[in-house]
Amino acid sequence: MAESLGERVAELRVRAVLTQDEFAERAGVSLTTVRKLERGARDAVSLPTLHSFARVLGVTTSDLLSYGGPLDRDDNGDTADLAALRRVLVPVPVSPPGGDAPNIGDVRQGLIELTRMYQANRYKDALALAPGLLIAADAATGAATGDFAVVGQRLAARSYLMASLVLLQFRREDLSITAAERAIRAAEGAGDELLRASAADNIAWNFTRQARLDDAEDTALFMAEAIEPHGEVTEIHLAQYGRLLTRASSSAARNNRPAASSGYLATAKEVAGRLRNDYMTVSSFWAAFGPTTVDTIEVENAMVMGEADRALFLARRVRRGKAIRETTWQRYLLTVAEAQLATKGYAGAAKTLAGVHQVAPEWFVSQRLARRLIHALQDATSVRWARANSLDVLAQAIK
Repeated sequence: MAESLGERVAELRVRAVLTQDEFAERAGVSLTTVRKLERGARDAVSLPTLHSFARVLGVTTSDLLSYGGPLDRDDNGDTADLAALRRVLVPVPVSPPGGDAPNIGDVRQGLIELTRMYQANRYKDALALAPGLLIAADAATGAATGDFAVVGQRLAARSYLMASLVLLQFRREDLSITAAERAIRAAEGAGDELLRASAADNIAWNFTRQARLDDAEDTALFMAEAIEPHGEVTEIHLAQYGRLLTRASSSAARNNRPAASSGYLATAKEVAGRLRNDYMTVSSFWAAFGPTTVDTIEVENAMVMGEADRALFLARRVRRGKAIRETTWQRYLLTVAEAQLATKGYAGAAKTLAGVHQVAPEWFVSQRLARRLIHALQDATSVRWARANSLDVLAQAIK
């Protein structure tokens, strides 16, 4: 019979000469959690808890994941809103009816609109627009000839990339990967290696969300090496290369590989230095990168590695650049709130969470980290404190 997660944790704990009490304290979890896991009364733990276990036991997170045991996961359910986009990405295997091909200019305008919706946190609107845009992009590409065929393939790749990003906000990783794979094929058709790398970066992020940490790091590193810039290159080339390095760094940090994570991030800092300022345009939205991105990832990595004090220290120097994805900045603020909570700065954590919710309510309610932080604050404080600090409003929002 295969060894269970609890048995593997117990085995490694004993090898480390730690009592259950000592292990629980170092991992930052309750003694009850450790006892239940080791005796088989509990088999589901959160991914952050596995990260903590791996740090204390001196193994990679992937090692513990390989012993099974489902991760706790909030089930957002499936919605009818996804049906149209699902039909485009996983179509019925018959030929669609013919018709006049859309104008490439109209497809470009639709792509710009979808990008702006995403950046403005209007995810439901973006989800509604995406299916029609993908159908139009495919039709326009199929009808185009000559130089227009390359333009059409590039537009299709960008459209599928944006659809992949939208699906991530609805926690549909498998569909998001499918959309990114379509983007890769279109980018290859256009001969655009940077678009191909951007789509691979999105797949790596999906792998991270699925706890496929080795795959995430390998994917990001492979594509970074494939497009490594030499000599004078464009800003978008530098940005996409740097973004892949930060993706590899994040994956390695989550997999308890701090040396590798630091190495990737150090190179990313050098790339950001070459750019000087944050880089992002509507036409290269997915390649957003720069000094601010590197700084936020460094804070996140510190928190992933259990260094809450260091995360808050690093956060003091972070200044928001003008060209950064809203989702990148919002995720960073959740990390700050997580560090504030870990250091018992409850009022600060509540204030940070309230600020994120005010700016991006639609994004906020879909975040598992936000949900965990609110529940942890509720457990650590009184009802009266929660009401005085508007925690009750946030708790209501995530129901």
